[in-house]
Amino acid sequence: MPMQLLQRLCCARLPMNIDADDDIEKCAVLFTAKLIEADIPLASNQRGARTYSGHATVMRVTASGKAASAIRTAHVREYDEPGSPPSGGRIGPQQS
Repeated sequence: MPMQLLQRLCCARLPMNIDADDDIEKCAVLFTAKLIEADIPLASNQRGARTYSGHATVMRVTASGKAASAIRTAHVREYDEPGSPPSGGRIGPQQS
């Protein structure tokens, strides 16, 4: 998931090279959303799979990227607390 990669990038020492095609694809999504600044290599489709001609280099996480990561982190922590149901506060059907 791109947001998990974004959280990792917020804590990483940048610039950082990304080699795995799956992570490069996530970087491309984050770059398109203007959440990171990065050099993304050219992509090609070979046998139904997308491959990249090299590695991506992430230079920085933008202010919008840091804000999005902070919101996601706060949301995840909210549901990590004991007794917090993942259903937004309701468990099962509403009772009258």
